[in-house]
Amino acid sequence: MTALAFVIPALAFLLAQDETPQVRGENIGGLRKSLQDHPDDAGAHYKLGLLLGKSGESAAAEREFRTVLRLQPRNAGAHFNLGLALIGNPAEKLDWSGAMTEFRLALQAKPEYPEARRMLAECLLNTGDASAAVAELLKLLQQQPTYTQARFSLACALEADSRTDRAIEELRQVIAEKSDLAEAHAMLGKLFARTGKMDAALAALNQALRINPDLADAHLTLARILRENHDPQSQIELAQGQYLARRAADAIQAVRLSNQGLDAASKGDTARAVELLRKSVETKPDYALSRYNLGLVLADSGDFRAAADELRTSASLGPALAQPWYGLGRVLQELGDADGALGSLERAAELDPEDVRVQNLARQLRARGARAKPPSILADTPASHDARGMERNLAEDWLAAVGEFRKALEMRPDFADARYHLALALYQSKRRGEAELELRKVLLLRSDAAGHYALGVILKEKGAAAARSEFEMAVKLDPASQAARHELDLLSRPR
Repeated sequence: MTALAFVIPALAFLLAQDETPQVRGENIGGLRKSLQDHPDDAGAHYKLGLLLGKSGESAAAEREFRTVLRLQPRNAGAHFNLGLALIGNPAEKLDWSGAMTEFRLALQAKPEYPEARRMLAECLLNTGDASAAVAELLKLLQQQPTYTQARFSLACALEADSRTDRAIEELRQVIAEKSDLAEAHAMLGKLFARTGKMDAALAALNQALRINPDLADAHLTLARILRENHDPQSQIELAQGQYLARRAADAIQAVRLSNQGLDAASKGDTARAVELLRKSVETKPDYALSRYNLGLVLADSGDFRAAADELRTSASLGPALAQPWYGLGRVLQELGDADGALGSLERAAELDPEDVRVQNLARQLRARGARAKPPSILADTPASHDARGMERNLAEDWLAAVGEFRKALEMRPDFADARYHLALALYQSKRRGEAELELRKVLLLRSDAAGHYALGVILKEKGAAAARSEFEMAVKLDPASQAARHELDLLSRPR
């Protein structure tokens, strides 16, 4: 169980209470320009570090917070956010020990700093000291009994410390405080299964997946329980769990490529930046931040139409994000569509009413006579149809999902992810023959364990001897694939 349950890369940078500089309306370029004239402005370095961290540029954020600490050694917020920067990028080696030092220094400067104490506990847990993590979290919860995130971290630490019954007690309290926390239900189901309470485990896991159908661990745990009961639904759960686990690995690779692209852009190598960001998008087409970054770099290169497509798709994938709409507004202005630009800016203002850049640009467009035109959310791209298909899949609207995936493939026949998604949707809608055909096409595009395993499941249902070779290939490509090994074991048993 991953202990770092509440740290979200590129979004985890927090401000110390009572130390809140105004970062609304600031921008990275403006702060860097200001620092050229005032290099010892600790407040500007701090704001820049926060903005860089929120943009996913952990290494650059780290440099800014170290500069703040050179100027203000006891700045608790800088120590805390430096700690986050050291563990903020899952695509790189995480410096848990270094982060732990920074969180301790933050607590020395400000003993009543709950986020720093919780993150110190996370570092202790991730460096193998579960007992010390438990002690820190108990101390924190004595100070703030309603700190639900800390209580969930405590449950993780207790589980790592082999105190399963106590972990279950804490998870029940977490769910009583925050009933929609899917990870808590999933972990509770896992612990119930471990202690032999299968009915309770099934109930908890199904509740977790009702809240968030994308929890790979919940699907895999559910699959193990169903398999023990010889329930054929276990195969579907295994396939979905493996697919989601692969998506998680793709997400890490996409973050790595996106960060490399941003680094190239900061050095003025626009062509290399576009190349890396496009690879990031290909790796994970539904990664909103990567598409946003690609849109900005394309706009800087003068390719405004392509930039508009990427920014629209980013906005559709991250409906709560204001930045893609602001970027789209600026791009549409460059394309001469003042009405569309104003419509996009108004959408950005709805999502972030305090962003003065949005307000200023919208005011300029209105002064020139622009009339807001409702913006188009989704670009007509293969990735946007794939994303819509995934939404329909999660809603169990298989027919609509199949339609969206087919649209994506009409536009880009070599889009392996969309073809794999199509195969899963066809399988779910009991169109096994079509699903088999699509999986064979997927394996021509890429040979991976998930595709071979899914094809093996379908062939096994048909009674085809070739199922064995597919499971064997899945194990060869992914030796940790317990699902494929289990299927091979079943096929090897005498009938």
